[in-house]
Amino acid sequence: KNLGKWDVTFVGITSPASINASTSSYFSDDEGSVYKISEGKDLYEDVQDAIGNPGKEDIVIALGHLGSGISNVPNTSEAVIQNTSGLDVFIDGHSHDLTEGKSVADKEGNQVLLTQGGEYFEQVGMMIIDAKSGAITNHIISAEDAAKTYDEDNDVESMKETLIESWD
Repeated sequence: KNLGKWDVTFVGITSPASINASTSSYFSDDEGSVYKISEGKDLYEDVQDAIGNPGKEDIVIALGHLGSGISNVPNTSEAVIQNTSGLDVFIDGHSHDLTEGKSVADKEGNQVLLTQGGEYFEQVGMMIIDAKSGAITNHIISAEDAAKTYDEDNDVESMKETLIESWD
């Protein structure tokens, strides 16, 4: 995606645990064969291959379903960041943590913005990329504030229902 002078690339990453925690057909081809999802070092290498070698005017955003916590090791968002280079942002899920703009060093020491929005639309994440400078900011706002901003009736429950329905 092009944003002014910036080329924005999205890299999707999921945890091997997703196959067991979800419907296996989501991870299968038309013949029913389940796709291989990399783990550990293989995961880091596959993510690095997907990132490639971004230029100075590239912004690379990882959209992950890895999470944090001991049960996800070695397939956590922080481990992927620490074992790759070239990411600018990692928007994560899976463990449903509330993480607003944590800075994590990649394997070259560059800082990557890590965020995770919590659970059940109690909060909404908002990321802003400045089209002139490429600066990235991250904010977590409450569902109530999001409803005031984006729903003319300020109806939090209706907004949550709409978000959940659109997700399905």
